[in-house]
Amino acid sequence: MVWGCAKDDMFTVKNAYHLEHRRKRRKLGEASKERDDQFEWNSIWRLNVQGKVKHFLWKVCHNLLPTRENLVKKQVLKSSMCPICEIKIETTMHALWSCPTALDLGSDEVEVVATILRKIWLRRNVVLFESKFAAPKAVLKVAKMGNQGRGEIRWEKPVGIAIKINWDAAVEIYLKRVGLGVVIHDSCGEVLVCLCSIVNFVQKPSMAEALALRRAATLCVELGFSNVILEGDSHVVVKVASGMKEIWADYGTIVEDMRILIRSNQNWRVRFVYRKANIIAHKLSKLFFKYTDKRVWIEECPIEILSDIRKERYYND
Repeated sequence: MVWGCAKDDMFTVKNAYHLEHRRKRRKLGEASKERDDQFEWNSIWRLNVQGKVKHFLWKVCHNLLPTRENLVKKQVLKSSMCPICEIKIETTMHALWSCPTALDLGSDEVEVVATILRKIWLRRNVVLFESKFAAPKAVLKVAKMGNQGRGEIRWEKPVGIAIKINWDAAVEIYLKRVGLGVVIHDSCGEVLVCLCSIVNFVQKPSMAEALALRRAATLCVELGFSNVILEGDSHVVVKVASGMKEIWADYGTIVEDMRILIRSNQNWRVRFVYRKANIIAHKLSKLFFKYTDKRVWIEECPIEILSDIRKERYYND
């Protein structure tokens, strides 16, 4: 059995949950708002803050914090008054914004504000359970120190004598074709090979990423590289390529080919990187909009990525 609503075609409660919510939205005639809602959520997920801060914002937006108002609704408490100011009902908006104790913190940066809101909520819990109240400056200082996020993400040259190969795919859904991008660096960070090619009759992103990984691997075999690091920004494909479980997805045979190559080359590794550390391969994959056939550059690169290569070289020197 194959569950077609998931990227890996495997059933999970999470996938079923999202499928049911999409079904309800369609039934209520809210499909026209789905794209706007998705954009709003993506603006939260893209924030450069820690995952726990993003999760906190998600709970705030869904009114899931255990405020006095919500606890009264669940019949856990009898009083819904704010435990700090004891003036108004403690709603989520009151606890994080309207309460006099929350008005003393502020910032212009979205990431810092998100972190501060979480610290305000944590301070409220400390007051409630430990009877301690942190000074506003202390909360602001801790919030700014904790707002590290992922930091500055950049491509890093391989350590030792390894060859690093970055791969990516770009999908053109309406024309059912994808562009594959591959860039190979040596241990000094110099570009050895750039490649972009087109595959027709494909429109699923997971299939496109699997094809890009296989093309990168076959290019390694063609060039005779033995100590190889394969980096891509598809967490799903990297996970299944590095695992041992049987794959029921439509790209399963492609990943099996990759596993055979990895097992036969002990110094091959497949790693996940964020898009910012994979930007050259990403731009190469999009060059299929410009070129109609496969292009390969040996010890040179297309002018479209020249500035990005110079930036990588600068940060790695």
